[in-house]
Amino acid sequence: MAAYEEIDLTPDELAFQCLALAEAALCSQDSAVREVLLFIIREKAEQLYSMLS
Repeated sequence: MAAYEEIDLTPDELAFQCLALAEAALCSQDSAVREVLLFIIREKAEQLYSMLS
């Protein structure tokens, strides 16, 4: 049993997630947390790009 269910996101939802993660990264004082958030943003941005191209 998976810890989460993978659902298909719309491009708008994915873009909103990227913005929210970027805001969290900008507000974080912990460099390790920022690094993880930026890695997630990169993955989501690549996914968004592939959806739009």
